[in-house]
Amino acid sequence: MPNARERLQMLIEQNPMRVQRVNDHVTSSGPPYDTTWTHRIVIKFDNEETDFTGQGPSKGLAKEDASAKAVDALEWWLA
Repeated sequence: MPNARERLQMLIEQNPMRVQRVNDHVTSSGPPYDTTWTHRIVIKFDNEETDFTGQGPSKGLAKEDASAKAVDALEWWLA
């Protein structure tokens, strides 16, 4: 199964008319050992920008979880 980055790339390639530009970044906030990861995807379509955000807690695969949630939201919106 593809990871969040691979899924994002596939969505971009499959929807060239709807996704004109993508800016995505992953950030962390909070003290060490209690970090919250946030993945924000900003897409431009029809000259408007929309963003999709996913957050993951500090435990386990938080960074990957945040990315998966953001890509899930984008995938739902494109459906």
